[in-house]
Amino acid sequence: MAVSEAMVGTGPAPRKLTDQMASAWLAFARSGNPNAEAVPKRPPFTATERATTVFDTAPRIENDFRGAERALLASLPLHRVSR
Repeated sequence: MAVSEAMVGTGPAPRKLTDQMASAWLAFARSGNPNAEAVPKRPPFTATERATTVFDTAPRIENDFRGAERALLASLPLHRVSR
């Protein structure tokens, strides 16, 4: 059993997700562009739209995915650590 099987299970659904993510990563590594046939076309990332590919049983593009969490973290004070 592969280590990932313990986390995601076996069968066609995890395999499909693996193939989608791998194709996006390979496209990004080759060209700097994550668009691939296996996933929806993602527009370029901008600070205002924050287009993100969400990998799920049906991959999708969402603008500002988890934006509320990002805003909460951005509101926290930044502490510098000296070494």
